[in-house]
Amino acid sequence: MATPRTKAVAKSKAGTGTHTRTETRHTRARRAPGEAYFALVRRFPLRPIESDAELERARTTLNELLDRDSLDRDEEDYLDVLGDLIDKYERACHPLPPVSDLDMLRHFLDTRGVTCTEAARGAGISVSTLSSILTGKRRMNRDHIEALARYFRVPSGSFLGPPHGVAGRIPHQLAGREE
Repeated sequence: MATPRTKAVAKSKAGTGTHTRTETRHTRARRAPGEAYFALVRRFPLRPIESDAELERARTTLNELLDRDSLDRDEEDYLDVLGDLIDKYERACHPLPPVSDLDMLRHFLDTRGVTCTEAARGAGISVSTLSSILTGKRRMNRDHIEALARYFRVPSGSFLGPPHGVAGRIPHQLAGREE
């Protein structure tokens, strides 16, 4: 069973977390880390994660930082590196299975409590077309993907999974069951 990704990884992939910090780091002058950074390193050293127990400790530290209203530069730097270490371990030891476009559509309908008719009308797609997509009789095209992405307010890439008919599971964090 795949382990859910952490909040930092999700934020990074959405372009609002560590990715942004990495971009800004290149534009500022390098300075020596302060005491806040070293306090975090003493709590959880920035070394490759080698076990699930270490992963859980890393996630706890990471989530505590993410729950703060603001972070100073030392904390941001630490969070950036810790997120990378977590991501590397999870990709190697707990890879997520692929999710098909059809599975993703079903997931969005289910978790949002939306019927096929409501989604079709909201997205500007005919009900019969969306019904055909959901039964596997028709594949989503670019227009369908863009309309559904707008309706569900998600990136259109959310529907660009493996080819139609390839079995996949919905990752836990997408189903809202984050640890």
